Amino acid sequence: MKVSLKHTALLALMAAGLPLGLQAQELHYGVKFGGGAVVGAIGAQASRATMNAAFIAEYALGKDKEVFGEVNYRVFRSVDRDVTPVGQLGYTPTNTTGLIYAATSVDIRKDNLEGYSLSAGYRQQIAGSIFWWQAGLSLNNMNSQQEVTGQLVPGVALPSGVTNANHEGLNYTPGKTSLRPGLFIGAQAKISPNFFVETNLNGLGYQWVNYVPHAYTGQASYVETTNKFKVSLDVNVGFRF
Repeated sequence: MKVSLKHTALLALMAAGLPLGLQAQELHYGVKFGGGAVVGAIGAQASRATMNAAFIAEYALGKDKEVFGEVNYRVFRSVDRDVTPVGQLGYTPTNTTGLIYAATSVDIRKDNLEGYSLSAGYRQQIAGSIFWWQAGLSLNNMNSQQEVTGQLVPGVALPSGVTNANHEGLNYTPGKTSLRPGLFIGAQAKISPNFFVETNLNGLGYQWVNYVPHAYTGQASYVETTNKFKVSLDVNVGFRF
């Protein structure tokens, strides 16, 4: 059965604690979009940039407080990075060993992370001003994918010495989708009834995937997963319908 954005928004608001008898005409809808940067250590993710867009549904509990729900799409910008362990001992496909040289070996990775979130939150006006503080929880369905390209030729220093016996090609894109909780806290400035600017500190969990080739361990190649948590500081602009 096809689920509309309207029904999704109603579900998000119900999760925020609204009465089950809430009528659709009492809701206010909107959209927002923006970007920001990852806060703290970025680890394997070789870029701090993040972008997001969301569909919003809001319900006023009074003149100075409201609850809201969002369906959000977020992507973390990724770039290529060279992780070749030059100078380390490696294993050939026949399990002979030799040093990994820059002239004949290269391991390039690109760690992509994107997905959808369902958020529910509470917002309250700050002393009659245009500013409101807000906070809430989110459920994040994030997909981590690693693009792996290159070749590993342990024990061969020059390209002319490359043979099938010591060559391990790298051309893989392992991925993992995980459902993890998150949270956010921030502030919104209601510039007009139909336009706002907001900033949020967001935290979300996900499972990072990493391909480990035979050349690094001497064992069969495999994909490992690690639980990660990202924190980003975003600035968004939004419009209410």
